Amino acid sequence: MYTQKLSEQYFPYARPQESGNKTDVRWLALTNHRGKGIRIDFADSMLSVSALPYSLDDLDPAPEKHQFHSGELEGKDKIYMHIDLLQMGVQGMDSWGAMPMKKYWITPGEYSYSYWIRPL
Repeated sequence: MYTQKLSEQYFPYARPQESGNKTDVRWLALTNHRGKGIRIDFADSMLSVSALPYSLDDLDPAPEKHQFHSGELEGKDKIYMHIDLLQMGVQGMDSWGAMPMKKYWITPGEYSYSYWIRPL
């Protein structure tokens, strides 16, 4: 079991991007300092989850990516939670746009998954 604060989920890459994703998650709890919050449990498949104080627009604010730095991000008084079945691996073996290794590709198809959200 791992315990981290929301502020510890984001890694300050030189250029802002999603980070903090956890894979093969059976359950997670998001709680405040009094232990109140929610618990998310997988129902039929393990999950990929992330929680950040930044929206996707904060991390990538335009259709064409604009270069800016992680130090310019301002955290919000919100939690942006993502619950996914799968997530493709980090791209490339270089910094020139190569695709991830084939073993990390998600093949086209129909996928479904379920989870429960319970109050704590």
